[in-house]
Amino acid sequence: MFGIRARREEPFLSRTARHMYYKMISRMSYVDYPADVGDYQLVDRKVLDAMKQFEDVQPFMRMMPFECGFRSIGVPYTWLARKHGISRNRLSSLIDQGLLGAISFSTVPLRTAFFFGLIISSLSFAYAFVVFLLKLAGFDIGPHGIPTIVIGLFFFGGVQLFFLGVLGEYIVAIYNQVRRRPIVVERERINF
Repeated sequence: MFGIRARREEPFLSRTARHMYYKMISRMSYVDYPADVGDYQLVDRKVLDAMKQFEDVQPFMRMMPFECGFRSIGVPYTWLARKHGISRNRLSSLIDQGLLGAISFSTVPLRTAFFFGLIISSLSFAYAFVVFLLKLAGFDIGPHGIPTIVIGLFFFGGVQLFFLGVLGEYIVAIYNQVRRRPIVVERERINF
């Protein structure tokens, strides 16, 4: 059982930023994670035992019960504003937690770099071809050497992004090996 923050009593900017983050993390993640789920969850002993199998040094506890794959029910509640004192959770720690969730459960940022690099390199080739055709047709396309510099910058920038994405894929593979998460979490045994 998990709590879903149906309503938040906080400033509009904070509320919107949190809602957008949870929606983004729920779409980017390979785990079926409902948006606006809070930290407060009631888990069964089986779920707790399954979570203990994860050898993660920096676990993102909000998503771990969902990664185990057990059935769960969401209970909507209103997140009430703090009556006394102020939160010790500063913006830097919120950003740190957000990045931990995105890095631990998603490869989308790395693959974005990979595909942007591929697209930028392809566009630089297309631009080079268009410049070549315009030069053949006799059009003046600006000062000499400028199109070559632009093409070179975009091409090599795209190649760097592409190879950063490739390198990132290898790092993710190593990261997943090192974390040694269980391949399958057994929900129950029947006739054993």
